[in-house]
Amino acid sequence: ALPICCSGSGRTRSLKRWVSRPSTSLVPATSEFKPMTQYEQREVISKFSVGKVNLLVATTVAEEGLDIKECNVVIRYGLVTNEIAMVQARGRARAEESTYVLLAPSGSGVQEREDVNEYREKMMYQAIQSVQKMSPEEYGRKIQEFQLQSVIEIGTAHV
Repeated sequence: ALPICCSGSGRTRSLKRWVSRPSTSLVPATSEFKPMTQYEQREVISKFSVGKVNLLVATTVAEEGLDIKECNVVIRYGLVTNEIAMVQARGRARAEESTYVLLAPSGSGVQEREDVNEYREKMMYQAIQSVQKMSPEEYGRKIQEFQLQSVIEIGTAHV
């Protein structure tokens, strides 16, 4: 089971044409140029979940709503946003021993942005661990400090 997510409908159509070549076995879900209705989307996801369809090609709008435990590979095609979206995209591959792949043109800067996202993800997890180690009192003080700092910054921005 393989969903491929792209950054827009143009890339999605291009990728669909590529995988629809005679050498590729693909069950067409809808017209290449017509958006799917919610009913059609549910039908295709249902077929994907039971193995009647083994490849989904979707924009990131659909990607965010996909929750299919049978998915074992996620391929993102030339798309890098932020570390949260990266973690969510990787999370679409829920099957055991699943894989997350980023396809991008060489020299496009996409891989470098993905590397930055991976670094930010590590920092995010370190921050979570630090907060979890705080006592309730220390946590409360930190929140008050951040709130005060925010109020001061807002006040000085309006001057």
